[in-house]
Amino acid sequence: MLALAILNAVGTMIPQVHLAQPPMGLSFDEFMLQKYGDLRYRVIHNFGLDRVYFTWYFNALLIWLCVSAVVCNIVRYRSTVSLWKSPPAARGQSFFANNKRAVFYAAEDGADAALEKAAAELQAQGFRVARGEHSGAACLYADKGFLKKWALVLLHFAILVLLGGGIYGKATGSQGNVRLADGETSVLTLDRSEGKVSYIQPLLKLMAPLNYELDQKNFRIDYDWKIEVPSEMRKNTPEELWPYYRYFVRDYVSDLTGTFKGRTVTKEVKVNHPLVVEKLILYQSGYQQDGYLSVSWAGQEGEAKDYRIIADQLSTLTPMGVAIWDESSSQWLLPQEGGDMVAVLPRGVETSPMNFRFDAVKAGDLYEDGKKTRYIGPLTIASFYDAASGQYMGSQIIDTEKGFSAMAGGRMAECRMSERIDNYSIFQYNRDPGKPVLYFGWICMILGVAFTLYIGFTQVWLRAEDGKVFLLVTGPGGKARHPLRQKLHAILNG
Repeated sequence: MLALAILNAVGTMIPQVHLAQPPMGLSFDEFMLQKYGDLRYRVIHNFGLDRVYFTWYFNALLIWLCVSAVVCNIVRYRSTVSLWKSPPAARGQSFFANNKRAVFYAAEDGADAALEKAAAELQAQGFRVARGEHSGAACLYADKGFLKKWALVLLHFAILVLLGGGIYGKATGSQGNVRLADGETSVLTLDRSEGKVSYIQPLLKLMAPLNYELDQKNFRIDYDWKIEVPSEMRKNTPEELWPYYRYFVRDYVSDLTGTFKGRTVTKEVKVNHPLVVEKLILYQSGYQQDGYLSVSWAGQEGEAKDYRIIADQLSTLTPMGVAIWDESSSQWLLPQEGGDMVAVLPRGVETSPMNFRFDAVKAGDLYEDGKKTRYIGPLTIASFYDAASGQYMGSQIIDTEKGFSAMAGGRMAECRMSERIDNYSIFQYNRDPGKPVLYFGWICMILGVAFTLYIGFTQVWLRAEDGKVFLLVTGPGGKARHPLRQKLHAILNG
């Protein structure tokens, strides 16, 4: 269990190949190389720490834990049933002699009579009493609080149920992310075999895929604003850029409808308020707001053309649109319509002598004191760099009214923010059919722990022989000052 806990912690801290979402234009390996460097990533990759849940040693530990839990359950159940059905009354002198807590009494009224008095007292206190004989000597066994033993069986059983529910949920469940645009309808298809270990994939492929229809009727991003810009920002940021930093996202909300096999659920989904439809849970985990640069070329008739802005990427203006610089391939790429699709900028296309870097675009309803007051944006900050030297040349806020001029292909262009905004809601989904089993396991565990902690199990052994009575008390009743111990002492000591 400790080894599995450590591996799960590693899998949480190190990006996993089946869950990671590398930046656009980077493969998972390239992303990991940038993050950890060559030597550390080779260690991570060679030991499988970037796919830890699919390694042979993780699954071997899981199987070992399951086998161990099954064996422990069998042993615990058998020993408990045996103790219940056949109380160990017949004990010889060596049993008492080898236990330091055992004592003996010289019974003045006779050992057998003292034994019977002790039995009567134990029965009066609610003990379960069993008599036996060993080597001609009368023996007696009594216990109280046997529910504690059954609680331990329940506790062990709960661990097995939790393991089974977890394995079943992981084996047949699905998790991942889905992105929906404002007003988009899509079908989320869950292939139960996708991302699972190879030796169970053939079995899971026999299960039909699950299709969930998702309809995001509306998605909005709500903004609030700060009265004062933080003092550190005032020191390091030009005053003309402060208005941009006053606005911050206060909430993002989806009007989402999920349909599965004719059953439809509609809910306003926001952070910590997921949509649940037929075991599929959709959490609001993030958002993406794409803005567009409106470019009007001098001497060219017609409307301005919009080009998607990729925030925090070095960009340049070309006659074919706004291109971004890809560090891994050392070339300019052209973002295309329809998500993150890109194309390589053809050779010979002239780029502007000034490069740009755009901050995140901000656009949405502004709330003040909990009330919507107006619409802000689209706006962003454009930072300028000399294309030849890379020298920083300043920054400015650009919006739909105020922009900048740039040269490309021998022509001048006027650039400003377009009114167009594409908002995307990013949902994290999870379908775990093992959850009911896990809930049942947790209930069993809570009951098992409660009864184990708060019910005392006391055992008493007595043996009468040669005018002596041997006594051994274990559990809470065996303490020297316990009323049971004192009562038995009074009976046996005459």
